[in-house]
Amino acid sequence: MADLCRMTWAAQKDITYSQAAHELGTISVHFRNPSMPSVVSQSDAMVKQISAIPWLADSDVALRELGYDDEQIAQLRSDRRKSQALAGSSAILDRNRQVNPVADDSGRA
Repeated sequence: MADLCRMTWAAQKDITYSQAAHELGTISVHFRNPSMPSVVSQSDAMVKQISAIPWLADSDVALRELGYDDEQIAQLRSDRRKSQALAGSSAILDRNRQVNPVADDSGRA
């Protein structure tokens, strides 16, 4: 499919295949399951696979299998990093409050 894309590009631009390959760079082709399973059955299968192979949850492959495209995966990863950063900041603030309690209205700590 990647070769077909390059050949089509070359034909449309009236350039050689090599020039098309250079212009287009790397092309990745991802095929969906041809049996077209439902979102529910696909999600159920992924949950079962992840419970058997926990590190699979950290893979973009799992997200692709659930139907997310590369742009959505990048946004999900970015949102996850923001959430982890906020959680880390909150944990640091909580620990700091435990070590250095703020005085109440009576002036006592």
